[in-house]
Amino acid sequence: MDINNSSNKELSTTLLAIELKMPTKAMFQQLVEVGLITRNGQNWELTPAGKYKGGLYKQNEKRGRYIVWPQSIISELDDTQAKQGGNLVRPHTLAKNSTYQPIELIRLCLNLLAGERPHQGMVGDKFLEKD
Repeated sequence: MDINNSSNKELSTTLLAIELKMPTKAMFQQLVEVGLITRNGQNWELTPAGKYKGGLYKQNEKRGRYIVWPQSIISELDDTQAKQGGNLVRPHTLAKNSTYQPIELIRLCLNLLAGERPHQGMVGDKFLEKD
């Protein structure tokens, strides 16, 4: 096994959150929601599913015991974010399964958040007519 190979790189949960561009607290919450970790007092514990997905415990003198993840889990968690309602989803994740470019999705979301209805275009699978 080549330890310099980036596919074998281990990431702490904090670094995983940075890679997924989300707050660390939200990252821990997502890992709980998908059943990879649980909270036991002050400690985070791997579930059997977390161990199956490659989660491991590491020990550090300053930080104590913490969990690391294989870099390969990034794509799985990114897909999970896209499937879960109510969680933030990055535009490029949505664009993977769409004919839209990420910037078009950002504009659409901003218009919807502002309460504006697009005059013409496509939302979901339905075309909107001009008013």
